[in-house]
Amino acid sequence: MEKRTLGTDLDVSAIGLGCMSMSFSYGPPGDPQEMIGIIRAAVDRGVTFFDTAQVYGPFTNEELVGEALEPVRDQVALATKFGWDLEGVQVGERAHGLDSRPQTITRSVDDSLRRLRTDRIDLLYQHSRSSGSASFRSARSGRASSQGRSKRTRGSPATTSVTRFPRFGPDARRANRAFVDLLARIAERKNATPAQIALAWLLAQKPWIVPIPGTTKVHRMEENAAAADLGLTPDDLAEIDDAELTAQGARYPESMQALIDR
Repeated sequence: MEKRTLGTDLDVSAIGLGCMSMSFSYGPPGDPQEMIGIIRAAVDRGVTFFDTAQVYGPFTNEELVGEALEPVRDQVALATKFGWDLEGVQVGERAHGLDSRPQTITRSVDDSLRRLRTDRIDLLYQHSRSSGSASFRSARSGRASSQGRSKRTRGSPATTSVTRFPRFGPDARRANRAFVDLLARIAERKNATPAQIALAWLLAQKPWIVPIPGTTKVHRMEENAAAADLGLTPDDLAEIDDAELTAQGARYPESMQALIDR
């Protein structure tokens, strides 16, 4: 698979693998050994960028990813996140709120290194929604610093269903079907799936964009990874842009919008 560069020197596969759903959020956790098998199959397919977070589980997803990738650690890049107050929180419990204080970041990094079974984290970034999308490279040292503001708010989702999001409500789904129909038309011409067209469109936007689609199925991982080899022509991209579609429904429910001060 082709590589892309994040920042100045972090080279990763054009499509990565988001590991959240393997142990958190969308339904019950997957069987750990099956999920480890998917992660290792992704490595065999050429995927070298894997995304996790402390809050997924919490903690169990980092442990899963760490176990899966320990034998090939030098071949892959690991990304994880900080930003939730997880002090004293057990598996399956909710975070206390947001916490991006320097001492919390230091403790979080040390704990993540241990769970990921590594001496470095390749990409460390802020997961809390209070300070925008600021990101921090750890310079492969396992340490990071933050200049963002710290903030505490109550609550974080322990599990998530897409039905919670207004954009996936019944009326919005009917209106947003136009996106799927458009991608399906292009996919049929290219013997691809609508999901692959969506990923290929993302790749075409900027050379430093690296999608990290998640899945709990090997065949979906294979499908997503194959999108890196699917080139869209200028006419394909123009067809998508010229449609001028606008998504209906808010991206987040009000409780989550509040975490980004909206």
